[in-house]
Amino acid sequence: MQTLNACFIKTLSRIWKRFNRPGLGVNAKDWCGRFDQCSARMRPYKVNRAPMTMYTVATPMERIVLDILEHFPVSNHGKYFFVVIRGCFIKWMEAYTLILYCMLHSMHTLCY
Repeated sequence: MQTLNACFIKTLSRIWKRFNRPGLGVNAKDWCGRFDQCSARMRPYKVNRAPMTMYTVATPMERIVLDILEHFPVSNHGKYFFVVIRGCFIKWMEAYTLILYCMLHSMHTLCY
């Protein structure tokens, strides 16, 4: 309805600039009501997202995040990369150094 009123006022002001006769407002309001662009209303923009679900965890370290950082100066032991491990549901974080950038070395560092 708000869009219809805005369209009606704008259309009526344009018509009054050119023509001036009695009953002009009723005709303009009828015409705006039939016009699809004026009578359509704007819908709110909604982002499509998946609904939130429960994630059950049996142990605190069941779900972790592993990030590999690079572009650091080479250490005294010749290690160039960092592996940062963080628990998702607890505030635990640890960092380890690596020589090579591969998943095998990362998993070996994590497990041993």
